[in-house]
Amino acid sequence: DDGLLALLSRARRGSTVEAWQLREPLWWGNREQAGNDAALNPRIAALVAAARRGAVVRLLLDSRFDDPSGWNSNWRTVLWLRAVAARDGLAVTARTGDPTGGGVHAKTVLVRLATGEAWVHTGSQNGSEAASKANREVAVQLRSTALYEFLVGVFDADWAAARPSRALLPVSLSPGPR
Repeated sequence: DDGLLALLSRARRGSTVEAWQLREPLWWGNREQAGNDAALNPRIAALVAAARRGAVVRLLLDSRFDDPSGWNSNWRTVLWLRAVAARDGLAVTARTGDPTGGGVHAKTVLVRLATGEAWVHTGSQNGSEAASKANREVAVQLRSTALYEFLVGVFDADWAAARPSRALLPVSLSPGPR
């Protein structure tokens, strides 16, 4: 209750959220559960909820190790977020990329709350269900303006340099044949 999801629940109008992640699948569960709101990755749901409250959200996901044709790829997460943002008028931008040429391996969420508080959530945890439920992952969440400012500079540079390593168009947002 006091980790990443609680922090994201505090983001609202005047807040910003920047996150980069190696793996952030749209769905938790199996392919048959994809498309069911209950199977939506709670981290993705929390980012969208923050945007619905007025926060500005940017998400950079790895493209180097992603298979964009996969039913639960980072690319599909990006497409889904773009579609929701366009449909609902949300300030969410998402992209895949490989800004360093070695993949996006950072697992970090930066949150500047409307109150001015600057938070950093970083560690070894991917956005997958296994990382949240089965693996022995670690994350540190701390309030630090200096660390936030440093890391948001790194994020901005990665965001600007991110170029998808491959494109797959057209692509369906459905999880495909079952």
